Amino acid sequence: MKNKKNKLIIGGLFFTTLMAIGIVFNTPTLKAENPALNSDEFTISDRINTSEKELKILEENTNQEIEALISLDGQHEVEIAKAISTETGIEIEAMYHAYTYEDEVISGGFILEEDQTIEDAVVKYEDDLKTMLVNQIENYEEEVSLKERSLILEQNPNAEKAQEEQRSVEAKKELIHVFKERLNELNNDGLKIYGLKVKGTGENLLKLKSQEEVRLVEKVTGDNENWKPINTVTSEVQN
Repeated sequence: MKNKKNKLIIGGLFFTTLMAIGIVFNTPTLKAENPALNSDEFTISDRINTSEKELKILEENTNQEIEALISLDGQHEVEIAKAISTETGIEIEAMYHAYTYEDEVISGGFILEEDQTIEDAVVKYEDDLKTMLVNQIENYEEEVSLKERSLILEQNPNAEKAQEEQRSVEAKKELIHVFKERLNELNNDGLKIYGLKVKGTGENLLKLKSQEEVRLVEKVTGDNENWKPINTVTSEVQN
């Protein structure tokens, strides 16, 4: 078995206060996504219509092995990935998760390494994500404490500079709150997923049509290889 870290699949831009978070390749992080789309040129309806056409083509090429994105009908326990793989014979390549905070969708995901089981991949990624959240909380709490003491001790603060520092403190406090909420959810409910990237023959992929939790199956091509599944929970209003 190869000893590699799970690779992160990154979403779009988070709101301004999260821009301070750096992206570290191969480690969990938080990014926000457009909840429905991966390209300005495609609506959800476009993706659904294209998917239906591709599935009809698969019926004539059942032996062809392809990659596909699976959009589920909501947030599910990670065990659903193993169930789908077992029932259809497809290989799970990646899993996608999302967390909704107010109007923002914080998303991420991870790629399963060669010979890595679904259970091992989930445990490792979830542990890494929790560790990242704890570290971010501690770092920001320390920064907030230092800046607040600095504002108090400064005798003749420049008004504009003081306002800027105060805004920075409030932004950090908001981040701390977001991270604590996410950490609590992970501790209480575990990681929930809304989509998968899989590989299998046309015959196996067609079996996905009988899976009630599967909303959409999209063939991965050169045009959409960087797309993510559709997060049904946050995109229903745009259907």
